[in-house]
Amino acid sequence: MRSKSLLFASIAIAGSGLLFASAAAAQTTGTITVTGTVGASCTVTGTSGATTFADTISLGELDSVTPTTGPVGTLSTTLSNSTQGSPFTAASKSYQVTCNSGNPTLDVKATRLSLPGATLEAGYSGNIDYSTDVIAAKAGGGTTTATYTTAATLPSDTIKVVGDRLANAPGNLVVHLYGFAAENGASSLLDSGSTWASTITIKISPTS
Repeated sequence: MRSKSLLFASIAIAGSGLLFASAAAAQTTGTITVTGTVGASCTVTGTSGATTFADTISLGELDSVTPTTGPVGTLSTTLSNSTQGSPFTAASKSYQVTCNSGNPTLDVKATRLSLPGATLEAGYSGNIDYSTDVIAAKAGGGTTTATYTTAATLPSDTIKVVGDRLANAPGNLVVHLYGFAAENGASSLLDSGSTWASTITIKISPTS
């Protein structure tokens, strides 16, 4: 009786070994795909990745205070003589805009430089028109410029496709102001006030 029990035990153990060998020989191959996305976006460096930013361009004294910049009280020739090729230095700003899509769009508009509430007689001006250039540096070289010029009836936004990726570099977006003109002519006097103001709105949109 004892010898049978041992024999049975030996057979059972041998059988278990066959089962393990069979299981080890059966392999499975799996393939796992790793994916991710990058959403199209434009942000301004230095503003914590913000999609909006604000800045101020201070033009200082708008009127001439000495005869060297035109008749006293009229729009300074420093402003009126500025051109696209020679913009007013104090009215230039640069920014670094990061867009991760291939062909962003510039959308530019502005309001007149105005003294709120001014109701003036002939020979005076309470509004000044001017031009804004928004210049985008392209990754492949060169630039794209969107120009907006204010008027009594404001034109529609100026919209320009950059035509390339934005250069990934500091100062890849430059804003120039130039060509200032008093609404009632160069000889008109500018009304006094400390609240002359204008708003420039720039939208940089990624390719969707």
